Amino acid sequence: MLYLGARGEPPITPRGGKCGKGTVHTEVLKEHDSAVRVHFTLPHVVSVVSGQGCGCGFRNTSFDRCWPDEVYSPFTDLDPGPRQHNHEGLVGLLHEHFGRQDFIELYGCWAGETALPEIDRCELTLADIRNLAFHFHQRGFCRVTLAGALDAPGKLPEPEAEHRAVLARQERLLGPEHPDTLKSRHNLANRLDSCGKHVEAGQEHLAVLAIRERVLGPEHPDTLQSRLSVADRLDSCGKHAEAEKEYRVILAIRERVLGPEHPDTLQSRHNLVGAFYPQGRFVEAEAEHRAVLAVYGRLLGPEHPDTLCSRQNVALDLFAQDKFAQAESEYRAVVAIQERVLGPEHPTTLQVRSNLAATLVTQGKHAEAEGILRQAIPFFERVLGPEHPITRQARAGLASALNAQGKLTSDIIRKR
Repeated sequence: MLYLGARGEPPITPRGGKCGKGTVHTEVLKEHDSAVRVHFTLPHVVSVVSGQGCGCGFRNTSFDRCWPDEVYSPFTDLDPGPRQHNHEGLVGLLHEHFGRQDFIELYGCWAGETALPEIDRCELTLADIRNLAFHFHQRGFCRVTLAGALDAPGKLPEPEAEHRAVLARQERLLGPEHPDTLKSRHNLANRLDSCGKHVEAGQEHLAVLAIRERVLGPEHPDTLQSRLSVADRLDSCGKHAEAEKEYRVILAIRERVLGPEHPDTLQSRHNLVGAFYPQGRFVEAEAEHRAVLAVYGRLLGPEHPDTLCSRQNVALDLFAQDKFAQAESEYRAVVAIQERVLGPEHPTTLQVRSNLAATLVTQGKHAEAEGILRQAIPFFERVLGPEHPITRQARAGLASALNAQGKLTSDIIRKR
């Protein structure tokens, strides 16, 4: 779910009404969601609903991180499809109805988690939300700067230019080493990275890290965020061993400062596993994921979304080790819970059923895989688009299952 806080009373826009390029609308906050107000500093809060009828239509890390990396990465989204239209629609709504305010606030979380503590906080601009690399974080609070949004009616600033303008203003008013200035410089580096300017982005992240270590100290959350960005840049450049060293430093600090079961510490363990995969260290990845799963299961319960996502990670590790029967068992257990809790046609349920189908194909269980993929593909086509990498991968899996049964047709081949 996505919620919006504003200084003035937000308009309630009709379902199906167009805002910008999407079909995003706002709704009065329901009574069972009222606890979400605790996260906002602004007085008026409403629900933001996408064209798919809920907050699922916006890109978010909790949904997307459960897709296998080789199928989909948030930073290589080849076909943005409906979700990008929803992001454009959200920008259009903010630009049209809130452009005269200096900022608004957004908060995203699973239904039923409105009262739980925040895990992530960030500063955004309208340009960030439009960018294909941007994903909302689960239980993440966003302060969205709108100042200057109406300076050029009908036209939004270019992302990099907007970030540079904000940074220049803060350097002038606050100084180059003020924490807010460094946050803006950090955001600029992220923008450069998403625009393909990786060398310049890396240099910016290193410069910000050096200042934050000196000014804030090596254990400050902002310093750790900079170190994480440096590690991510090393990992994406293929320097996995160097990235692993940085991830381990972050993990050690968070374990000491926050404790081994803090959400940020658990996320650090997840980041560390990301450096194992390119090095083929799937056994170690499985051990880490099982350790995280044990904590989530104890603290959150076996049916919590984070617990289920961790269990999916274990299944992926097993699949990577060619332990297909064990991976199948994990996927079946997760699907059984999701069908009961979320419903058989929920996006997350269909996603895991698709992963289950992949394990079935590898074991020659083609008929069952065919049935699962035939159910999932129409959803993918409707929500993600017919040419999205996930949709194409599902169709390829269906073609493989049909071919093994001698049922492959020219129509299926053309759709691939």
